[in-house]
Amino acid sequence: MENPSSAPSICAHCQNSTTKKCSGCSDAPRYDKETPQPTFYCSRVCQKSDWDRHKTNCKRLQTRKTLSRAASFLQAIFYRIRLHAYPLQFTTVRAVGSTVYLEGYKGEVSRLQRQLTPFSADVKGGQDILDAALVYIGCSEAMVYLYAFVAALLMDISFTVEEIQFEATNNKLSIKTCFANGGDQFGHFPGHNVYRITLLNGEVWAIDPSGAQYGYHGALYPWSELAAHRVGKAKHEFHFGYFRDTFRLQYGLFRRTQNDVSELTEQLDLAMAIEGKIDVLVKPYAGKLKTILKGSDAAFGKAKAEFLGRLEAVIVTSLDEIYQPERIVRRTKEVQRRLHLIEQGVGVSCIGIEDMMILAF
Repeated sequence: MENPSSAPSICAHCQNSTTKKCSGCSDAPRYDKETPQPTFYCSRVCQKSDWDRHKTNCKRLQTRKTLSRAASFLQAIFYRIRLHAYPLQFTTVRAVGSTVYLEGYKGEVSRLQRQLTPFSADVKGGQDILDAALVYIGCSEAMVYLYAFVAALLMDISFTVEEIQFEATNNKLSIKTCFANGGDQFGHFPGHNVYRITLLNGEVWAIDPSGAQYGYHGALYPWSELAAHRVGKAKHEFHFGYFRDTFRLQYGLFRRTQNDVSELTEQLDLAMAIEGKIDVLVKPYAGKLKTILKGSDAAFGKAKAEFLGRLEAVIVTSLDEIYQPERIVRRTKEVQRRLHLIEQGVGVSCIGIEDMMILAF
């Protein structure tokens, strides 16, 4: 039990006045129209005596809390990766009303040996503006980097994990990229990707690691809420791992330049390098990533921060590895092979409209 509330309530078992809440299920996220109310107990004796009545609802809400923590954790992992491995180069981030301008964009410059660099733009605004710029056009990329982390965190509580692509509507924020030479601006691509999680208890949720680019900074939403307010006409449902396979097997109908194909190969290379070190990263947590999600809010916050610090070192090491001369040579050969296949139209004729939407961003 915990005692964070100053307002007294009634013990669920003996009806005496108390301020102590069941810590297992308190502060679970809202689902659809249900806003969970805390359950109060005056003592552990009362809590134990009431367990047979309370346990079904408590476990259901505990699963929600676990999912909420996992979602925020996954989002933080993607933010940390993008902070060190950003695929665009521009000088300034500036917000005017509900529009964020990425100014001084250099386009396809001579960076053929390194497409991923630390995010270094001067941000004229607060954390929300930084986060929006940090995840800009990163929704497919997130699913490549997060694949192994999602598998480790969600599979025990999920019936299905799907990758959903849709036309994003009702956006709170728009982003415009402004070329350094004064050329035309461009903004968002037409689609957005999220995870759809169906829990073993039947609840359906959306995890959105990169929604900040549209002004949605939360990581977790009831699926019905997201579908009603943010999903446009076009919606495509794919199995878990689909976007990762797309990166590996289909290097772009629209991404046909050497820079674009190089960027995709480097992102996949980095994802593999990070995944190869996950076993070392989780050793302090009994060898399991999901251990971080347990405990009090304070314990989770501490473990999450510690892990992200360790992950940051792994990201830097992994970037050093993938940019070793021999890796660059090997990757350059692979890029040339991919470009040749694209020029020859190999595999393109069998790609459907769903893949064309995916590979457009």
